[in-house]
Amino acid sequence: MATRSSINLFNKETGKIIGCYCHFDGYISHVGRLLKQNYTSDDQIKYLIYKGPIETLNTTIESSIFFIDGVQHHEVTTTIEIPSYNYDYLFINGEWLVRHSGTNERFISYTYETKED
Repeated sequence: MATRSSINLFNKETGKIIGCYCHFDGYISHVGRLLKQNYTSDDQIKYLIYKGPIETLNTTIESSIFFIDGVQHHEVTTTIEIPSYNYDYLFINGEWLVRHSGTNERFISYTYETKED
């Protein structure tokens, strides 16, 4: 079963929030960790979002798997309008935030745990 999420960016140029759907492994210890570790610039995140819906997010855009190339991203004006999934991530002012469980509650800062091998 998929843990669905959305990946969103506050676009300073337009004042809007852009984002896309991510199908698998949306929980904080996977997608949340990958975003914080590997997706840290507005331009990089914008490129990821414009690639279209993500099946599986990996450490790089090139190694990630997408459903459709270049279509089906969303653009909204407030966080309440962001489509709600199990986890919704928002990059704003250089920081990743998360909203959990498909609620319209506010986005909060998060940390993730790493597993020792």
